[in-house]
Amino acid sequence: MRSFVFCAILVGGLFSLGAVAIAAETKKPLDYPPVPENAALQYWQAYAFLPSGDAKQEKLLENWDNTPINSSVLKLLEQSHASLMFLNRGAKLQQCDWGVDYHDWLGMLLPHLGKARSLARLAGLDARAAFEDKQNDRGRDDVFNMVVLARQAGRDHTLVSALVCYAIEGNAVDVVAPYIPELGGSYEEAMVAYKMLPARPSLEAAARCEKLLASTIITQLREAEKNEPGTWRIKWRSMMGNDHPDPLNEAENLDQAVALIEKFMPLYDEQAELRLPAKEYDAKYPEFVKRAEATWPVAKLLLPAMHKVVMADRRIDARMSMLIAGIAVVESGPKKLADIKDPFGDGPFKYKKLDEGFELSSNLQEEGKPVTLAIGVKKKASAK
Repeated sequence: MRSFVFCAILVGGLFSLGAVAIAAETKKPLDYPPVPENAALQYWQAYAFLPSGDAKQEKLLENWDNTPINSSVLKLLEQSHASLMFLNRGAKLQQCDWGVDYHDWLGMLLPHLGKARSLARLAGLDARAAFEDKQNDRGRDDVFNMVVLARQAGRDHTLVSALVCYAIEGNAVDVVAPYIPELGGSYEEAMVAYKMLPARPSLEAAARCEKLLASTIITQLREAEKNEPGTWRIKWRSMMGNDHPDPLNEAENLDQAVALIEKFMPLYDEQAELRLPAKEYDAKYPEFVKRAEATWPVAKLLLPAMHKVVMADRRIDARMSMLIAGIAVVESGPKKLADIKDPFGDGPFKYKKLDEGFELSSNLQEEGKPVTLAIGVKKKASAK
């Protein structure tokens, strides 16, 4: 009996202490866990709220750059408030890790890239609507967020993500260029904002990432051979596809195949180090490719077409530089160009007055023509 009474007193005391502790706890201010500094987590939430399943809205996004700003567009933008909110939050963060698994090589999935392009189109459409409605601060924020998203999308260090970065950043230039004369702001302010942006993807890092991905080929071939002797070649051909001659056709066994791949690997490092001034690069890169393909047959399959990526990198660099130079022209007149060097020439950008706005051109050539940018020239919206 005494034991029972003692237990009852003990339990009652514990409940009393618990009640006091809970009461004390409730008086403390709530301490929420910190928001992770990974911008990718914000972007994935933005992706989750993107329009899906509505063919008409998807068509509007597909034609984001020339569709008329009408009631359908405004309805889409109203429904997409959450996506734009999370885009803005992600653009304020410095770190961005997409959680890519590099061991998958050709099977590596990069779902964030397609979503990033859709989100950027939404932001571009919102920027157009904002500029047309004279909400210039909102439009500028959209454009800034697009460029940040572009560069953070390239944080996985793959060449394909670099190309997506250039495409989105190019869209941002296209959105804002027609409205530069109406936006105000100074060249100095534009330069400050530009320097706040994350860096573009490093092509050196991308070339070395390609080497890392290629090295997983050996791992996968060895795993296939370990699971079932003699199947390494079947695995290799399934990875390579049927559209190319087999560069390992002469290898009699896995060891010989691995040796051929390993001898080729240093070319990735050599490719990564070919970051020269444009004229020197253009002279040396074709020689590098010719030598690589003649010496290592596997180069035709594994060596990335870096010259295409380099050209895309140059093009967006020239166009972004001309965009900022265009702000200087609007602010101070064409004479201001004398103080702004074309990154691909020995002097300033060339200036041409147009019926509406003006055009700047760079010394950078693409398909035999200079890369240009029209400032203050508005495209007519498509009736589609």
